[in-house]
Amino acid sequence: MNHDRSASLPTREPLYAFGEPTATQSSVLRLLSEQVAMPTDQVAMFLAVDVAAAKQLVGTCESHGWVHGGDFAGERDMWWWLRAGGVPWAGTGFGYELPASTSLEHHRGVNEARFQLECAFPDGEWLCERGIRRRNVAKPIPDGVFRIGNAEWAIEVELTAKNAKRIRAKVDALLHAYEKIHFYCSQTTIRQLERVQAACGENRLVVARSSVGSHRFGGLNASGRIEGNYEPTVREAEALRLISEEGSVSPAHLGLLMDFDASTGPGLIEDLLDARALRTGYGNGIDDGWVWCNYRGERVANLGLYPLRGDLRASRFMERDAVTSLRLRLRDRLPAGNWVSRRVLHRGNTRKAGLPVGLVDIEGQRRAVELMTGRWCRERIVKRIETHRHRYSGAIVACSHHLYPFMRALTTEQKWTDVDVERLDGY
Repeated sequence: MNHDRSASLPTREPLYAFGEPTATQSSVLRLLSEQVAMPTDQVAMFLAVDVAAAKQLVGTCESHGWVHGGDFAGERDMWWWLRAGGVPWAGTGFGYELPASTSLEHHRGVNEARFQLECAFPDGEWLCERGIRRRNVAKPIPDGVFRIGNAEWAIEVELTAKNAKRIRAKVDALLHAYEKIHFYCSQTTIRQLERVQAACGENRLVVARSSVGSHRFGGLNASGRIEGNYEPTVREAEALRLISEEGSVSPAHLGLLMDFDASTGPGLIEDLLDARALRTGYGNGIDDGWVWCNYRGERVANLGLYPLRGDLRASRFMERDAVTSLRLRLRDRLPAGNWVSRRVLHRGNTRKAGLPVGLVDIEGQRRAVELMTGRWCRERIVKRIETHRHRYSGAIVACSHHLYPFMRALTTEQKWTDVDVERLDGY
């Protein structure tokens, strides 16, 4: 379940640059605000239009700054969620919430459950999880509540297997608070819920099969990892380790890291997608965008790291793209150096703040690598570089074109003889 963060976010005034949304656009904004995230095919399903019309509609909302879209899961449709600029127009009173990539299939399942119930019971009313939290935090919070007259049904979507005691405790708590529970289950969980149903009775516990959970990445087991055995080739294992180290890479960069040839990256990524070891996003296909490991990929990489989650904005991937470009440049300039990424450094540190974007280890001499783009104040730069000089054997600082002259002058002024400054073209 997602926790509503609207209480901590200020309410924005509506933006009138594009005028008020139409009735259909308002319906989309309200739907996304209530459900948090929804793919294009489900937007079309709720609006009773074809996918092309839905894509055009949400695309217009995106161009107005009301919604944002991302291709998180390779073969699936684009996902959409409300931006801060669309919050005032939604009319729900809920704040902005960024969906986690790891919860998208759960959102799909909840959306599907809502649609089926509204079709089966036209006089019923759906109350989303965010509305339940706002209404009464004392009750157990299901994924949704469907109200028919004075009766309220708790709606739960279970796509991953859980501990039997945990499931039974959830069922007991919900039955105490609601007249009935509707469980929508994947193939992985339906047998478990049917056993609970037999103990509780079919009158109060309804179990139905959800179509969600059959996509290319496979189902998840009780540990949250993808089921099925996967024996990678030596080349695939090396690629997954590189992707895991960096967090995410572009196809071209993966080819350069592996073979010094950008053209080999897309084919290798296609093999790893077929093996259900990667996720893709922010691109139009395998030839662009970025890729990152899912749970299966991280397990094969065997670096003790976790998949990317939470904030997966395109700007984060652009930053990773700049770091990988810097890694490739340093590999060519310092062939004897070994690269250590920030993710690997963070694995052995309790705090991520203050860590460089990477290290270059040359025969035991470890030099911090720092990336500086955007706006940096002088005091912050001096503090960061002095920290790196204290912890390591110097620093390599890559700057955007507008910071480069300033950093060169600052290095001379501070007499940092162990600090090299480089211009990072294109950033």
